[in-house]
Amino acid sequence: MKNTAKWLLLTEIPKFGQATLLKLVNEFGSIEKIYSATEDELLEIKRINKNSVKDFIERREDESVIESYASRLKDLANENIRILPLYEDSYPSLLKKITNPPANLYIKGKNLDVNSLKLISIVGTRDASSTGKAKAHEYARELTENGYLIVSGLALGIDTAAHEGALDAEGGLTIAVLAHGLKENFILPPENVPLYKRICENGFACTEYSMDTMGSKFNFPQRDRIISGLCEATIVCEARTESGTIIAAKNAIEQGRQLFVRSSVGTKGRRWFSRLLKMGATPVESSDDVVEYLKNKKPAVEKPEA
Repeated sequence: MKNTAKWLLLTEIPKFGQATLLKLVNEFGSIEKIYSATEDELLEIKRINKNSVKDFIERREDESVIESYASRLKDLANENIRILPLYEDSYPSLLKKITNPPANLYIKGKNLDVNSLKLISIVGTRDASSTGKAKAHEYARELTENGYLIVSGLALGIDTAAHEGALDAEGGLTIAVLAHGLKENFILPPENVPLYKRICENGFACTEYSMDTMGSKFNFPQRDRIISGLCEATIVCEARTESGTIIAAKNAIEQGRQLFVRSSVGTKGRRWFSRLLKMGATPVESSDDVVEYLKNKKPAVEKPEA
């Protein structure tokens, strides 16, 4: 717990953003080595802020500061919430490969080793048709029965159908990625609180946001990069031409992950379907198509650094 407390301190140093934190992890390899590094060694990190380094060195020497962060972790543990820091070996390996991985994942629910599991996200519009929701439920249930773990965002429409489909499979688990803190009264939409509780019992909910962070429109695109970043593939079941689902699909492509799109969308879905095809999506009729395709596809690879 003490190392996690030290990491929390580090993540709250002004101007130590996600890019700097990732560089520190890659350069030093462990929280102990970051804390034992000299000022000169820290300043060798490309584009690191000099004043932030001085602030960090001053604060890391104050044991009472570390204890205050440790106390915060105990409070979280009392709520069955744990923090998974970027430097941990158990941090999701695919998520770590994106250009801006979260410094921390706040997790409520089962302690699953996601690095030993096959993750697929199912995403789509909140204002989904009955056919789109039925297909999301079907894909999620069948993929779960084929050994995949379904990831989505707990929104209404496609997300809800995907989570419920996974949970309706025998022994089904699912992961919900949130755009706010894990407090129950922050859950969006509020009508999905029962589903949130069910997910925490049969999988887990996670977020990069601290407990007291309420949802905002700016958080959802950030959440979407985590949904696709956790997974080897993303399936779009239904979208709108200009929507957050299109942004989520772009994330998957930019992260070097496989993007699928449901092919039987009818004339109303022609525009968004065509747009996803132009982006590089592979059309699929069924979950069997997804499973067969992934069997013959090379694993997701790390994109070169910009």
